[in-house]
Amino acid sequence: MKRRLSILYLICYFTSFLGITEASSVDHDKNKDLLDIRLAIQINEKRLSLIKMNYVVQYEGNIKKEDVRFGGRKAQTSKPYSYCSGVWAQDDVRQHSSRDYYVGSNTLSRSEITIVNGELMKWAKRPEFMQGAINKIENYNWQNRLTNRLGIRPFEGEQLLSEILIPENASILKKGEVLNGQSTYLVEVKRPIEPVYYARIWIDKEKGLPLRYVYYMKSDSIQEDVLSELLVTKTHTLSNSGVLPVETKRTLYKTDNIRHTFSTVDVNSITIKREDIPDSLFDIKFPEGAEIFDGIAGITINGPGMLDVILEESIQQLNNKIMDNNDNVTSNLTSEFQGNSDVDSNISALTPKSNSLSSINSTTTPQHYKYSLILVLLAIASVICLVILWVLFVKLRSYPKGDTTL
Repeated sequence: MKRRLSILYLICYFTSFLGITEASSVDHDKNKDLLDIRLAIQINEKRLSLIKMNYVVQYEGNIKKEDVRFGGRKAQTSKPYSYCSGVWAQDDVRQHSSRDYYVGSNTLSRSEITIVNGELMKWAKRPEFMQGAINKIENYNWQNRLTNRLGIRPFEGEQLLSEILIPENASILKKGEVLNGQSTYLVEVKRPIEPVYYARIWIDKEKGLPLRYVYYMKSDSIQEDVLSELLVTKTHTLSNSGVLPVETKRTLYKTDNIRHTFSTVDVNSITIKREDIPDSLFDIKFPEGAEIFDGIAGITINGPGMLDVILEESIQQLNNKIMDNNDNVTSNLTSEFQGNSDVDSNISALTPKSNSLSSINSTTTPQHYKYSLILVLLAIASVICLVILWVLFVKLRSYPKGDTTL
């Protein structure tokens, strides 16, 4: 009897041990898949880091005019906008967004420009630039900018998607989900800063491009509170192999009526040439006598002289940061993944030989290495357990039938 119980105990122990090994292997595979997706997106983001384009946003449904913010004060007009045309450009962390809002078919209602330099934002009313504002980057309204409408920075902030796709914020829900004929990974992502909300994102791993976003709030109830949806309906491949969404549809559900906006990029206007994207795009020169609200200090400045004094040191520090960031931003994202041959081969496959991305450090983290080491040790332990189990089995069979000792 003791002999049978001992055998049963060893079998149960070995079975549970194999279950732990299998669970660890599944977690390792999920983290590996998430890393692969992150690297693919990171490569595409790098290819889009210097770009300029013209675009149009068409409003449909019961759309009220967007809030006009000047100096922290809101102003609102009565007629709804019909469409907005603009120019958007980025140079790494710097962004340019100039926009013309129209009522009816061709009546210009408002024209403005916003500059983001990575630390601060500047806003001005065009074309005279006699009214403007400066503020911290965290006070910038990303919601209605092209970066959000195209999904380039998907969570209404300056963070790129690759910066958020880490196990603490993201998890793979399903592999092989087909969307518009494309095989995608369905990933759930949490916005890492306040206000916290979530998105389910369908990602084309081969292109490193999200194709659909569904944003929602989580609550204690089973029913999810869906906020909005963004669907990429057309993409364009650049000369450097980067893939850009050029047509999207955004649906807002958190209103009295469902609202749609359609964003279209003029493909012929897209440029990634340095000479077409000068530094002057990323600054606003206020004329003498301009009224500039300083949202940082909470005061109104008359004229650009005092403003230049306030911003000079910050802009110089930022320019240094931008130069360093070109070499470090992607390597910082993957510096935890050192020495993994699978990751190296993935980057080689995704990166054209003519467009080497030397700034991307294709390595693997100590955490990833630890998972591999654990799996090796578990495999060795499994073999040892099998040997012990076999020895005990042979020994037990050699006992006389009447012997009940182990």
